[in-house]
Amino acid sequence: MRAGADARLPGRLYLGVSPALVYRSDDRGETWTACESLKSMPGYETWTFPPPPHIPHVRSIAIDPERVGGLYIGVEEGGVYRSPDGGDTWEGLNDGLYWDVHNVRPAADGEELYATTGAGFHRSDDAGQHWGHVTQGIAPHRYTMPLLLSQTSGRLFTAAAAGPPPTWSQGVNGALFRSDDAGRSWQRLLTGLPPQFERMPAGLIEDDSGRVAIACGGDVFLSDDAGDHWSTIADGLPPVRALVAV
Repeated sequence: MRAGADARLPGRLYLGVSPALVYRSDDRGETWTACESLKSMPGYETWTFPPPPHIPHVRSIAIDPERVGGLYIGVEEGGVYRSPDGGDTWEGLNDGLYWDVHNVRPAADGEELYATTGAGFHRSDDAGQHWGHVTQGIAPHRYTMPLLLSQTSGRLFTAAAAGPPPTWSQGVNGALFRSDDAGRSWQRLLTGLPPQFERMPAGLIEDDSGRVAIACGGDVFLSDDAGDHWSTIADGLPPVRALVAV
């Protein structure tokens, strides 16, 4: 289940669930309405998920910064969809996009759109009408999952594994990357981090001062300089699945 809130519509919340559907609340969660119109999208019945029982899910929700009531969702596995009206109607945004979508984020201008997928990082310059697959600086790490769009610098961060989960029995061979040019190219971040991550990193977050943190297994790393240098702030914890800055 994934949640999102639109600060411009006080009280409005969204939930993404499995099977793939979005629920909306206009009263801070007191009541919820299923956005059933998502089921009318062409190909809905073909959405799937690799492990049995193969049930797809809404993995990511992002608020459209340019349209009040607008939102984007990423479906694993089913693609990216946009609603201009709080989930009443939907539009598919999948031209050139790999359909195993983990995270989707719009830039502040609403035109650039970013997605991490099972085939790597994708970006769009036209609000999702067309997508390009970016490999510069990030290949051969082709399985991208967490995605952070810095609210202080506009930089992008993602973590990627060399392959999909069936290849992880001997470690994910994962790494952390940063883009300084809106996702057109990437550089690997290493100083203060392990040579490679043996688990898929999780909880990639930023606080109000621009510090970035990421968890991998039972270790948590923090950077005060947008990822150039990292320090270990916790280790030996049970596997960390989520982080939040308050």
